Amino acid sequence: MSEDLIDNDLINYWKSMKKKPKIIVFDLDYTLWPYYVDCHASPPIIKTNEKTTYGAQKIIDSSGLQMNGFKDVNKILYTLKNYCLNEQNNEYLAIASRSTTRDLALETIEALGWTKYFSSFQIYPSSKTIHMRKIIEELQMNDYESILFFDDEYHNIKTTQSLKLTPIEINPSVGLDMKTLIHGFERFQSKNK
Repeated sequence: MSEDLIDNDLINYWKSMKKKPKIIVFDLDYTLWPYYVDCHASPPIIKTNEKTTYGAQKIIDSSGLQMNGFKDVNKILYTLKNYCLNEQNNEYLAIASRSTTRDLALETIEALGWTKYFSSFQIYPSSKTIHMRKIIEELQMNDYESILFFDDEYHNIKTTQSLKLTPIEINPSVGLDMKTLIHGFERFQSKNK
């Protein structure tokens, strides 16, 4: 199964980049998954024996609502964490979410098998600028310009620009996909020449 999650094109693109982000930060709702976890999910979150249309293990909540991530997210997270980023080089993945249900969001992340990919979980109602400050502090970094940030809400993109990071707006009906990720890498490189 792990081989199905490897994206060689992503690995090759990452290796070709002259300037790479040190921290890639993702929002949750309508960025990594197609729902508001604090509005739509009912605990507990359950792994089923079924597969999604794109081959991932199907995850549901107690009402039977499917709780999987967007189609490309498993492959993106797996490939970035295992083949691109290097924590010895201070390269990390992080979460910045304004969800009001931290425990439920973490339960969903765990059910999806994503916990191992992230080094910082900032999940609480607050501004994204505060989330970014906490991520920088927790990971003992000091350079906001090394952050690439993906979010579906324009307001969050706008407010984080003052930190000099590279924010990328996600189409909420598609979520994080390979095309948007590569676009983010391109923007990051052009901004940080």
